[in-house]
Amino acid sequence: MELREKLMKIFKLSLLIVIIMSSLFGCKAKDEEAPVITSVSLNEETIIVEASDNIEIDGFLIQEFSERPILITAENENWQSDNKLITTEDGTYYVWVKDSSGNISEYDEPINITLHLAKRFDHLNWLTPAEGTKVVDGVTYNLAELKAEYGDLYRFAEPLTEEEIESRFEYIAKFFEVLKENRSKYIGDVPWYILGGVKSRPEFDTYISEFRDRYCEKLATTDDELLSNFNGYFGYSETFSSYVERMPESFTSQLGYRGVGTDIIDEVSFSEKDFFVRYFTNEYEHFVRLYEQFNLKIEYPIENLD
Repeated sequence: MELREKLMKIFKLSLLIVIIMSSLFGCKAKDEEAPVITSVSLNEETIIVEASDNIEIDGFLIQEFSERPILITAENENWQSDNKLITTEDGTYYVWVKDSSGNISEYDEPINITLHLAKRFDHLNWLTPAEGTKVVDGVTYNLAELKAEYGDLYRFAEPLTEEEIESRFEYIAKFFEVLKENRSKYIGDVPWYILGGVKSRPEFDTYISEFRDRYCEKLATTDDELLSNFNGYFGYSETFSSYVERMPESFTSQLGYRGVGTDIIDEVSFSEKDFFVRYFTNEYEHFVRLYEQFNLKIEYPIENLD
C-alpha cells in the first residue's frame, strides 16, 4: 500500500508538471507578425533603416538591384545586424528587416544613389586627349600630328575604339541624369552651354558663339575623310542665321538632360553615340581653353552633392 501511494504521488506530481508546462508553452501562438520599417534615410552615401517589431529585430538587408526581387528569404546570406549600409556604388537599393522568428518586412520604395557618379566625374580622365600614338582597328595614329592638323576640331577626328565610344556615351548618359535630377539645387537654371560638363560664364558668351559658328559650319560642309561622317548632325538654321548642331531624334530621354539618359542607350545608333561623345568632349575642351584664356579656375556644375 505504501508503494502504491508513493507511485500515485509521483504520477500526480508529473501530471501537474505537464499541466504547468502546457499552460506556459504549449498554447503559445506562433509569432507571425512581420517587422515594420518606420523610416529609411540617407546621410550622403549611408543608408539608415529604422524599424519596429512586436518581439525582436534580428537583421537588416540592404542591397542594390535594378528591379525589386520577388522573393527574399530569412536564409539570405547578406543579412546584417547593423541598420546602416555605407554604399560604394551608385544604383537602386532596396531594404528589408527580419525578426527573430524569421518574419520579413515589406518595403517597396527604392533608394536611388547617384552621389558616387557625381563625385567620380573626373574631367582629367578620358576628357583629356591621349598623347603619343594610338592603334585603332589595326591603324596606328600619330596623335600629335592629328592635333596639329585638326586644331579645334581634333576631338571629332580623334581615333576611338568601339568600346570607348559605347562606354563613354553610357557615362555621359548617367552624368546627364545627375545633372537633370540636381539642376535646381546645385546649378539653378541649367545653362544652355553645359554639354561639356563645365559651367559657362557670361564673359564666355561672345567667344562661344564665334566658336560654334566656326566649327558647326566646318562640320556641316567638310568633305574631310575623318570629319564628313558628322555632316548630318550640323546644318544651317534660318532661325538663327547660322550653322547649328542637330541633335539626333533618338535623344528622347525623360531621365537625362538634353534628352540623353540611360533609358535610351539601346535605341541610339552607334553613329549617334559616336557623334555625341565627340561633341561632348569638343565642348569640354573649348571651355577649358576659355577658362585658361581668362585665367580662371574651372568650375563644374556638380562636384559634390553634400
